[in-house]
Amino acid sequence: MADAVPQRLGQVLDDIPVEVAEKTTREVLIDSVRRHLMADVEVGVFLSGGLDSSLVAAVAAAEYAKDGKTLKTFSVGTADSPDLLAAREAAAFLGTEHHEAILRSDEAIGVLDEVVASVESFDASLIRSSVPNWFLSELASRHVKTVLTGEGADELFAGYDYYHRDHADPEALDRELERTLSELHGLNLQRCDRVTMAHSLEARVPFLDADVIGHAMSLPPELKGLEPDGMEKGHLRRAFAGWLPESLLWRRKVQFGTGSGAQDVLAPHFDGLIADGELAAERRESGVDLRSNEELAYYRAFRRALPSVRPEAVITRFATA
Repeated sequence: MADAVPQRLGQVLDDIPVEVAEKTTREVLIDSVRRHLMADVEVGVFLSGGLDSSLVAAVAAAEYAKDGKTLKTFSVGTADSPDLLAAREAAAFLGTEHHEAILRSDEAIGVLDEVVASVESFDASLIRSSVPNWFLSELASRHVKTVLTGEGADELFAGYDYYHRDHADPEALDRELERTLSELHGLNLQRCDRVTMAHSLEARVPFLDADVIGHAMSLPPELKGLEPDGMEKGHLRRAFAGWLPESLLWRRKVQFGTGSGAQDVLAPHFDGLIADGELAAERRESGVDLRSNEELAYYRAFRRALPSVRPEAVITRFATA
């Protein structure tokens, strides 16, 4: 355990100076990444160019460099998508061996049924991120057997806009973080696990190590509030000052399905296939709260793959579609 930890993890750290909390956050995450790199095979990193995966890659690259090795990183997105461009910048800065999968419209639409059957969900946000993740996993599996990802950081350090919009009170924010953390197994972790294993790839999640969770959830929720300019995860960003270029360290949160360009590929396609009134009719018939034409398309794929499954018994939903 890092020497900077003045109390046991899991206790409320109300009286700790902010700079000490930042140092502890940095040391706890570095230790977690280091331990998650332990393997008999080469380990790579899924690198979206967002804060979370870039921090994991930065620590992993530094650890590999100690042994004279070069970390392999992998990204996916439509040509010139924000994530692809940011990932290139991060990889160049960190000196990784970087690989890209270009997301093409026809291919993305073509694998939808396979992705929905694998993930076993129809939540629009989840499927929107699962499709690019499918191609990312396929790419990585040709180079490594294990990857690290940035899953969990948003739920630990309040990375989503709605956290701050709908739960501005610190105690309310803390409760919502606990709730979403408890549901990760049916959302991001379900996607991460199912899609990678469909390609015989092991995914590891350093942010969700028990020590990292214990530390992050012990931090006062006030530390996880928005910066004056509305930037999220300021505490985590400050904890790793100097580890990334400022343009990446302070890059605003963009959901993977959006940053990769998948939303721009998938949503218009399915909106164009579904006629006015179909969404309302399906809601009445199924009793499922389908939130968009896009989600209706995923629901139909879900029904084709899993006709006997009761959605209300197994499906976890994101707070926003």
